[in-house]
Formats: sequence, C-alpha cells, structure tokens
Amino acid sequence: MTMMPRMPIVPGASSRIPLIDASQFDELQTNLGEELTAHLLRMFLDDLDQSPSAIAAHQRARDDQAATRAAHTLKGAALAVGCRRVATIAFAIERCVPLERDAFCDELFTAAAETRALIVTLLPPA
Repeated sequence: MTMMPRMPIVPGASSRIPLIDASQFDELQTNLGEELTAHLLRMFLDDLDQSPSAIAAHQRARDDQAATRAAHTLKGAALAVGCRRVATIAFAIERCVPLERDAFCDELFTAAAETRALIVTLLPPA
C-alpha cells in the first residue's frame, strides 16, 4: 500500500506526485486479474465524478466534518487503486485547517480530471 506523505503538503505541490502508482496498478492486475481490476477502476471513476464536487460543496457550506469525511472516503478509495495524486490531495483536505481547503479543492478537481483521463486509457474496451 502507498504511504501518505507527512504533512504539510502545500497547494500546488501535488503535481510532482504520479497520478497512478504503476507498481501498485501492476500488483492489482496480477493479484485480482484484469477483469476485477477494471471493475474496481470503473467504480473509482464514479468516485472521481462525484467526490470532488461533494467535498467542494461541503467546503462552501462550511460543513467541516462532512468535508473531512468525504475527503477521507475519497482518500481510501484512491489508495485502494493506486491513485496517488488524488489520495494525497484528499489527505491534505482531510488534515488541513478549513481555511486552506479552497486551494486544495481546486487542485482536487484538476487531479481528478487528469486521473480519470488516464484510467480510461488503462481500461479494456467494454
């Protein structure tokens, strides 16, 4: 399993983190097979489509607990499939003070879109 960075991470620093941990992806395919790995990735695409917006909505509403829970959930899902950049940003949102979350939310939208685009290229044709 990929280790999370020690805090603090600063907004903008995540671009140096790989979108996907290639060795973890290979390990998933070896241990679970291509079909189950593809299924997990498709499920994660739903998380990528919904979670960043949900976290941002909680942030706008200043619902710190809901934003933290949503970020924690996204972090776990991202780590399970080796999506390191999304996991790192979600971890930062989970751990940072509420006033710092806006910058990380913006970064999360970008990382989610880039990760989504990469995952689609890794999936076998449906």
